[in-house]
Amino acid sequence: MEWLEPEMAEFHQKTKEWYWAEYKAMIEKQYGEPPTESDAVMEYAREFSEYELPGIDGNLQNQDGVDRAVEELLATTSPDVFYRCQPYTNQPFMLVTNNPGFPDLYSYLRNGEGMMYNATPAQGENKVSTKHDVAQMARISAHYIVSWISDKNITNLFKKLVEYLDPEFLSDGSIQDTTVAQANSETFDIDEYLQLRAAKYWRHYVSHALSRETGWDDLSPAAEVNPQQGFLGDFYYTTAYKLSTKDSGAIPSNVNSGAILKKEIEMVEPSVLFIAGSHAWETIREFDNPSLIDPEDRNKSISDVKRNVYEIETGPVDYTVALKHPSIGGKYEDEALDPDEEHQPGLIQLLHGASQ
Repeated sequence: MEWLEPEMAEFHQKTKEWYWAEYKAMIEKQYGEPPTESDAVMEYAREFSEYELPGIDGNLQNQDGVDRAVEELLATTSPDVFYRCQPYTNQPFMLVTNNPGFPDLYSYLRNGEGMMYNATPAQGENKVSTKHDVAQMARISAHYIVSWISDKNITNLFKKLVEYLDPEFLSDGSIQDTTVAQANSETFDIDEYLQLRAAKYWRHYVSHALSRETGWDDLSPAAEVNPQQGFLGDFYYTTAYKLSTKDSGAIPSNVNSGAILKKEIEMVEPSVLFIAGSHAWETIREFDNPSLIDPEDRNKSISDVKRNVYEIETGPVDYTVALKHPSIGGKYEDEALDPDEEHQPGLIQLLHGASQ
């Protein structure tokens, strides 16, 4: 099963190495000497986590047991655990949010997503490296992102979007044994569309397998999510900034990730680009040649432009849609555009037109 097409895999490999090189350069400037990979990992965790960790400054005297346990886990942790990428299989739509949230490191590294990233092949390098297999990282992330989408109140939004999709836009088999009429009905199963049951089962199985230090690839592909079905088959999901941070405000200001995101969009060439969140909006609104929004809206906030739809005459996308970030409260069914709303194409017309 292919999780990342080769060109996109190469893009993510180079991108995560670039991000980490930028962070290490920032540390070197601060401390006057280049850090080792392990020191940089510890410093990054100290900067963004809630734990008392030594970083490059030295040991701490007042760590409690959990702090020391996290420090021990970090000693053999790859910097790749802070990077996120999702499956890419030529999906028609692209969703961009701000940045991956920063996890609780103890559970994350002991029996969660971070432990799984550490277990992926490191392509001949030592474990504490940035050479881990990005296709396997995308595979792992896919089993977590669908639950995040469900848990963060964005389910209503995607249910609306699925209701509006032209059948030609849906990936083959993404809604099993159904018609558009059934998808529009109350019986449509959003959990099935997100493949939540398979995701939960796979996470549980792999977590226990790695805890027992047994193999984890003997699980049947039928027991995990399919990257070519449901949400994963329809949407390529990414973030404007690709390393875990506490929030959008914690993103280092000296790292210009806009050029990378622009290249990523040009590679995907989605029919519809969904921008959800302030940092994603502020990054994309600066794009030139071509602009992916109305230039008149460049100085506006995401709150001012939410629900705006921009038709792009020349460029890598047909339409751009601005939305609130999924962590913002409120029901996302309010974000679905009314087809009868004046001066604004509805999503039905938008997506049907894009499919022609």
